[in-house]
Amino acid sequence: MVDFEWYRSFVAIYQTGTVSAAAQVRSMTQPGISQHLAALERALDAPLFQRTPRQMMPTEAGQRLYTQVIASVEQLERLSTPSALRHEAAPVELRMGVPREFFYARGWGQLSAEEMIHYRLHLSFGQTSGLVKLLEDGKLDVVIATQRINHRALHYQPLQVEQFALVAPADLLLPAGLSTDEVARWLEGQRWLAYAADLPIIRRYWQEVFNRRPTITPVLIAPDLLMILRAVSHGLGVSVLPAYLCEEALSQGAVQILWQPENPPANQLYLTCRRERLAAVEIQAFFRWMAGTMP
Repeated sequence: MVDFEWYRSFVAIYQTGTVSAAAQVRSMTQPGISQHLAALERALDAPLFQRTPRQMMPTEAGQRLYTQVIASVEQLERLSTPSALRHEAAPVELRMGVPREFFYARGWGQLSAEEMIHYRLHLSFGQTSGLVKLLEDGKLDVVIATQRINHRALHYQPLQVEQFALVAPADLLLPAGLSTDEVARWLEGQRWLAYAADLPIIRRYWQEVFNRRPTITPVLIAPDLLMILRAVSHGLGVSVLPAYLCEEALSQGAVQILWQPENPPANQLYLTCRRERLAAVEIQAFFRWMAGTMP
């Protein structure tokens, strides 16, 4: 008969990547965790991990087992917590890092009063690199990341795909009858507003849409996408911005999408947490909440 504790130790190793980290998560000794894993592998007659000097890599059998048991393990752990035995649990403190513009455009709509009674959120705004560093240091619990920064200790769960749009003041007219190359050259002659001097968003748009590097010198550089959108709406220039950020301004006629490629560049957003906390009830509930409210 398989002991439930063996499954808990297996899940801890799977999520943290090492026996030592799993032992810390479970408040056990490393030999104890190793004994649980060995007993589970004997009971199932299958190796669940490939042992390497630096980490435990799940085998195909280990991946299948994790998929089969994780929901049950989380449910049983949730029912074993003291808060599950009370009629009213105290709100969970959750420290969340998020890009300011994303929260402005999407975040408020997700914070329903019904769900918020379960949380006391502490929000930190910033760029993904800085927020992920705070997450790694244990100063944040979850992060909405605009890119994957590879780190074995972090878990990334896809949240939504953001598309990028080339936006301009409502009265700017693109000449008719231009070829794609002529459109690129005409656009490069406009007044550009950029997020950074190296044009990270504009450069990616140019490479994916026009298959070339942009020859653009921005007239305004501001590390604030909301400020850039406001500047575009006031007629100061054109820019490339996340499409979700522009929805309200587009609906009001304050800006326009000046050029619409067949396949606009897109970027995957992620919900991110430390692997050692992935099974935590509040983290799983928060992930389901956020994923369920994305458009």
